[in-house]
Formats: sequence, structure tokens, C-alpha cells
Amino acid sequence: MKYFVVEKLSKLEKTAWSKARNDVQEILISEGYQPIEIFSNLNNRSNVSIIKKIKAHFDVKKIWEEKLSILKAGDSVLFQFPVVHNSVFLHHILKKLKSRGIKIITLIHDMESIRLITEKKLSFLQKVRIKVEEFGFLKASSFLITPNKCMREFLEAKDIKIQMGDLEIFDYLISKEIDEKKLEKPILKKNSIVIAGNLSREKSAYVYSLPTNLDFELYGVNYNENKESQSKNINYNGSYMADELPFFLNGKYGLVWDGTSIETCEGGYGKYLMYNNPHKVSLYLVSEIPILIWEKAALADFIIEKKIGITINSLNDINEKLKKITEEEYNIMKKNTILYSKKLREGFYLKTVIKNI
Repeated sequence: MKYFVVEKLSKLEKTAWSKARNDVQEILISEGYQPIEIFSNLNNRSNVSIIKKIKAHFDVKKIWEEKLSILKAGDSVLFQFPVVHNSVFLHHILKKLKSRGIKIITLIHDMESIRLITEKKLSFLQKVRIKVEEFGFLKASSFLITPNKCMREFLEAKDIKIQMGDLEIFDYLISKEIDEKKLEKPILKKNSIVIAGNLSREKSAYVYSLPTNLDFELYGVNYNENKESQSKNINYNGSYMADELPFFLNGKYGLVWDGTSIETCEGGYGKYLMYNNPHKVSLYLVSEIPILIWEKAALADFIIEKKIGITINSLNDINEKLKKITEEEYNIMKKNTILYSKKLREGFYLKTVIKNI
């Protein structure tokens, strides 16, 4: 039998943790995988005593052991990583499952040990714990589905000697109900650039110092729309549900950038683009919008190879770079985004990699 783990906070929870995880679940079900629900109403353990923290890890361990006890020799089970209800003992459970002839497949969304390593708010012990939990889990797996080649090479350099396969890009499903609405987009602004995602200063500080020689269309939560950020070239469109967002995005290009600076992607979130698959790339493609991406991003080669966008070194370079794009070149990129939109809507990439395991 083929299984996958669904993590929830309680038995009553109906929503997924994120659009990406929810899509993975839907694709797996379509491929014959059965869900194993793991829920926990354990309280946050960040501000409790050492003894209570240790007890919490044991409590989580018991939950995992109970739920995974249905697995038998010859079964396979897929985890979405990082797991929400982690425990320092979890990799021991995985090792026992492997010793019983059960295949452990781990699909990596993010690596907190890369993304959060520069976070000053995390103590040294917190960083050590994250590394121990993450690398222990990955090493105890049978097969890793890595986001891309860059993440795979990073893990190989960390002496993780497990069979791996690259996802390449995250799929982005659209429900038939939403797709049938066929919402009509407003008139496109010339060279307008879409920025979608978490627009908080902590996550996307660069949004508050955008170049003034371009038009930007912003979509997302936590935008601090005040006098300082207001500009005639910036239009904030609010936020939408992930399923509906592709029908509201309106722009000629979609920007994939992160961090504090418009000169380069820096800081923890900025440099993380060198390893991860930003879900907004999939969002833009499903929206049939060509992409502008940092030239050092992990997905930069994919974007260029598939002719679905262009790379940039700095946001200040965008205007001049776009002037060099001919109408024919743009039309080719636009045509290709339509092709990849169809692939992502059908779950092509995850279906391909799990069939090759």
C-alpha cells in the first residue's frame, strides 16, 4: 500500500497548511496514495521548562508511533518536509520502519536549517536542534524528493547518501469550480510587474524601496500601505485565496525576489532563493505571466531553459533589460507560460517524480 501523512492541529481541522502542501495531497490521492492523519493539540513549547519540552517530544513520539503502526512490510509512506509536529526522536521511528521493510519517501518543501540559520532571534541551541531534527529525518529516509538540483547538491555535500530525485518546480492545481468562472482581468499596463506573496517588511523589505521607473502591481498579505510606501507607480490590489489569485494577477511579468535590498537578494530570505522553489514561480506560470527572477536563484536555469522568463541581477536593471526584449521574444515566453500552466494545473511534476521512484 502507498500512504502519505497529513498533519493537522486537531481532528476538527479541515484546511491544509498551505496551498503547496494541499496540492501535493490532492495529487497523491489521484495516484492511489492513502492518507494517514496525524493531529496534535499540544501547546507551543517554546516558552516552557526543559523538562516540559522533553516531555512534549516524548508525547509527539507516541502520536507518531501510534499512527504509523498500520504500516507493513512492502508499504511506502510519503512525508511532506519539514514536518509540523517534529520530535528529536522522530528519526528513530523512521529507522525502525525502514528496518521492517517500509519505504520512507520525503518530499522537501523547505529546509529551515538553511532559511533560518542567519536569524538573530534564534538561539544557538534552537539552531542546533533544528539541524539535528532536519538532518536526522532526511538521513533516515529511503528516498528524497528535492525541490531542485541546487538543494540536492547542498544535501549531497552534507554527506546525505540517499537516493534523490528533483521535483524541478511545484505544481499548482486549480479547482474546476474556480476555473469555470473565467474571471476577466483588467486592461494590462505596459511593462507592469506583479509582486505576489507575503509583503511584510520582515519578509519582503525590498517592496518598500522599489524603483520608480516601473509600474508594480502588488498582491498579498501584511502590506504596510502608508505615506512612506505610497507611490504613483505602485498599486496594491489586496489579497485573495490561493485558488482564485491566478485570475486576479494582472501584469506583463511576475517578479521573484526576496530580502532587504533591491540591489541583490540578501539576508536569510534573500539568499534562500539559491536553494528553494518559491511557490510564486508556479503561481505566475499558472497565471500565464512570464517571470523576472534573480540570476543566482535556484530556479533561474529552469526559467531560462524553458524560455518562460528572464533573469536579473538588480531591480534597478529591470527597466533597461525589458527595453531589449523584442515583441517576438516576449510572445515566445508568453506562449511557453501557457504550456507550463497546463502542466502545473495537472500535477505533472509530482506525478512524474513519484512514478520514477
